[in-house]
Amino acid sequence: MTKDECREELRRNFFPAAATEYDVFIGLTVQDQQLCCHVSGEGINFVTRPPDVNFSFKSWDAVRGLLLGDMDPIGAFMAGQFRSDGYLTLLFLVLAIFRSPNRPQIPD
Repeated sequence: MTKDECREELRRNFFPAAATEYDVFIGLTVQDQQLCCHVSGEGINFVTRPPDVNFSFKSWDAVRGLLLGDMDPIGAFMAGQFRSDGYLTLLFLVLAIFRSPNRPQIPD
């Protein structure tokens, strides 16, 4: 998976009802490539600016797998599939704002 494919997959699976209380810039980094998304009740926008928190991953497939529920977040963290430069608790927000076939769906 490429960075652009990952961005489109995340855009398609964004769950706005889960982001109504937030206004945060989240970085998703693989090697030297970064997606920075602004998440708020207004929606998700991919922007170029320093994020409030950055999550680093081994691959774009790992980004997709974790955020869309194909990977166990605790197992992935312990296995070194991703790390955070701060606010690891924001990971749970990130997990909640994307629809996943492996998590129960909540209607909009």
